[in-house]
Amino acid sequence: MRVAKRSLLQIIIPVALASTATACGNDPVSLSPSTALDAPTLSAVRTALLDEHHASAVYTQVMHQFGAVAPFVNIERAERQHAASLASLLTSRGIPVPSAPALTQAPQFSSVSAACAASVDAEVANIALYDELLATSMPADVRRVFENNRRASLENHLPAFARCGPDGNR
Repeated sequence: MRVAKRSLLQIIIPVALASTATACGNDPVSLSPSTALDAPTLSAVRTALLDEHHASAVYTQVMHQFGAVAPFVNIERAERQHAASLASLLTSRGIPVPSAPALTQAPQFSSVSAACAASVDAEVANIALYDELLATSMPADVRRVFENNRRASLENHLPAFARCGPDGNR
């Protein structure tokens, strides 16, 4: 009887996890990726992670220079979340996550408006980076994180910076 209970639990638990994952908008692959990252995909994740860390550092520098100004406060927080999503792709596979590099030469801006204009260019470059990375073959969970980060930059960050730039109305 004990063996039968184990077998039943071995069937029920994975089904319950899959149902929970589906209800939460995730598939089982994202809960426990069994796919190892090949060298190009690992490089792509690390490249994207470095770019997200860089954006976070620049936006933090803007806040050091001008205070907790919009939209930098919210977008810097989002950049940290993007980096965390990328890091989770590595940790879920037992791959060490590289530390965020220190930004040794942070840009200085003459105004918040100038920082916003530069940030528009940075977000356009970030979207282009994800376009390039997404053109390659990769596991579904990696593709999903890349697509989510790209969409946030395109639909949220870029419009927010455009509104606060020299041509925007803040």
